[in-house]
Amino acid sequence: MTLRKLSVWLKIIIIAMGIAGLLLYFLFVPFVGMDYVRDGVMTDGQALAWLVFLVPTAAPCYLVLFWCWNAACDIGRDLTFTRRNAARLKYVMYAALADTAYLFIGNPVFFFIDASSPSIFAFFAFVDFAGIVIAVAAGCLSHLVYKAALLREENDSFV
Repeated sequence: MTLRKLSVWLKIIIIAMGIAGLLLYFLFVPFVGMDYVRDGVMTDGQALAWLVFLVPTAAPCYLVLFWCWNAACDIGRDLTFTRRNAARLKYVMYAALADTAYLFIGNPVFFFIDASSPSIFAFFAFVDFAGIVIAVAAGCLSHLVYKAALLREENDSFV
């Protein structure tokens, strides 16, 4: 696969993830909340509080997609291993950590004020775990891309 094709495929995936995020945040989450209200798991107020709490978690996700789009553009121009892409991966790490910390703090609060259920608490604990995994992976990749960028710069200086 050429770099140009890889770049195009990455951009298609990023667009698909952006659309999936919109569907998740503005269709799936509200419908699940309505189901919980209908089934008596939550009151209307509790479901609305969860919805208001969850909507801000979309911002870091879309920031990550923005940084990934820029990295995909760089890949198409054969600029994969650059300090700029290493910095983008570091930003992804920070965004994942911030989003995870926000959810990690809010989830137990909702649980202990009886605005949640054990299954909701467990689900968001899993989401927290996934966020930490993403942050660690992005941090490691940032370091590796940075080291590769230094090697590339050193190699380019000898040519």
